[in-house]
Amino acid sequence: MKTHKWSKLMLVLGLVCNVLSTKAQFRESPADSTQYARIYVYRPFTFSAVLLGFGIRKDEQKLFKLRNHSAHEIRVYRAGSVLLSAKSPERKFKMLINVELGKSYYVRCKPGISYLTVNPKLQLVDNELGEREYKEITDEN
Repeated sequence: MKTHKWSKLMLVLGLVCNVLSTKAQFRESPADSTQYARIYVYRPFTFSAVLLGFGIRKDEQKLFKLRNHSAHEIRVYRAGSVLLSAKSPERKFKMLINVELGKSYYVRCKPGISYLTVNPKLQLVDNELGEREYKEITDEN
């Protein structure tokens, strides 16, 4: 009986933590899009490392796990350099983006396969190509 109560307590605690972290992550944002920059991070479908997700971080703060054929938007409220990183269980890839408020940036994440390891690779792509690839993913999901 004690195990059942313990599992209920852990479930409730997990739900509370999830709600609090979601509120902190998705706080009310300004309506004027010139007050922030958007970084669109996406991963097109590939057969290599299809089951492996990459942990995406902004300035060493974990944001989300990027899975195969998925996309996320990151809003940045300060101009300047932003450090984006993608981490697999074996490797970590970092890139620095100089962000200007009111602009959009598209970052493609692809797995690179080397000898027995999967290496995430982040690539800043031009807005026209990035927007097209990003919309292909978000329109299907």
